Amino acid sequence: MWFLFGIISLVVYSAYKIYKNLDVAWEGEYRFYKNIDYKIAYSNVLLIGIDSKNGYDYRLKREVWFDRLCKYLGLIVEFQVGDRKFDDLVFIMSDNEQLHRQLAEKEKIIPLVLDIYSAVNQYTFYVKEIRHNSGLLWIKFTTYSVFDEHDIQALVPKVVPLLNKLSNEIESIPDKKDASWTDPFTYKAAALLGISSALGIFGYYQFERLVAFDSSVLIDEATLFYDALLLGSLLLAMLIGSVLLLLRRSSRRHLVLLEALLIGGFGCFATSFFELKDYNADFDTAEPKIFEVSVFDKRSSSSRRRATSYYLYTEDWLNEGTQRSIRVDSSIYVGASSGDKVYVSQKSGALGYRWIESVELKH
Repeated sequence: MWFLFGIISLVVYSAYKIYKNLDVAWEGEYRFYKNIDYKIAYSNVLLIGIDSKNGYDYRLKREVWFDRLCKYLGLIVEFQVGDRKFDDLVFIMSDNEQLHRQLAEKEKIIPLVLDIYSAVNQYTFYVKEIRHNSGLLWIKFTTYSVFDEHDIQALVPKVVPLLNKLSNEIESIPDKKDASWTDPFTYKAAALLGISSALGIFGYYQFERLVAFDSSVLIDEATLFYDALLLGSLLLAMLIGSVLLLLRRSSRRHLVLLEALLIGGFGCFATSFFELKDYNADFDTAEPKIFEVSVFDKRSSSSRRRATSYYLYTEDWLNEGTQRSIRVDSSIYVGASSGDKVYVSQKSGALGYRWIESVELKH
């Protein structure tokens, strides 16, 4: 049951994350400044945007050391507009040749972008990127401290008119109806990011499910861990290979690769571990072996974030003279005492990983 549920959940969540990567519209409050409607939202980041032309998708992000390192290593290729100040400050995350051409030829766009970046020089926050997607053109700000409402209100008269001018310049491009500033790598990157994110989040929730609900106990956990490491490494190699192949020479390849390594790497291993574990139990049709063992001790552990876990310390039926810790339900834990006998139902596992199906008190 859990195995098939996991596969279906992973597919559905991957599709959802891919969709969200393509449509990154955000919720916010609409306000008004001098005949310009603008949208604003802030918590950990500050977003200020205006409605703009649909069908556009690009990012003009602040260039950081990681971007420069990847360019130096030849991992990515970024278009340069020929303005040194702009090229040193802004990293163009788009591989659309029309966008590159318009940035280089449209004289008013470059100064507008630079003015937006410099508009916050006297504040404790800074521009992280300018983004155009889902019919919205917006600025993303981050801060070294907290966003102050007074500073935000002082900033609006500076950046909203600049955003409006930038939007007008974009919409004045003669050939915008024939070919919008879409990125030919958008769908590939969205798919790869969606899969990486889904793997990572799925692995995390599988771990939470194991702690909260799964009472089955693996005996051959070390063997399963090793096999999951091999399978997870294979999945990660396939994911990284897909990024390198599908996004070769793309300006966004390094960021997709970083997420694939960090989030996708964890997800590949965690997903492999839990899917192997679930398959091993769900498709195990063998008859269980029943062992009668003595209880030596019992302990419980709890935390504010997780439910209490209960353990019995019994004689090890597989290694004479040693003890084994078994996670049990609260009812078994409450009813068991030192010196009692319990029945352990052990199964061989569909994949050969022995596991404990149930523990019952001997009456």
